[in-house]
Amino acid sequence: MNFINRKNSNNMELKEALELMIKQIDEVGGQFTFDFKVDEEGWVAKCREFDGIVTGGSSKNPSEREIMEALTDSIKTAFHIPINGLEIKNNISLPTISIAREFQLT
Repeated sequence: MNFINRKNSNNMELKEALELMIKQIDEVGGQFTFDFKVDEEGWVAKCREFDGIVTGGSSKNPSEREIMEALTDSIKTAFHIPINGLEIKNNISLPTISIAREFQLT
């Protein structure tokens, strides 16, 4: 179920997606580790724990905020959690995402 761009998503489906996400994150130690590559075209980050969680940008010197927003959005997207602009009702909150980063400059 894809919750992105859905204003009236079913709270039960969202709750199930959040529970599945938390379970899968816990199974890999509760942390995401990203390998970074920075070059003349920008930056890219790939998650070690979950294939397919990849993000990046064209900045050669990205800010901490830019990196964290892109990483968080890519994680939420991978788990089908709304990334922005959606109201989550009934006090359902997103889990805290802890990210360990390792930089590789090329």
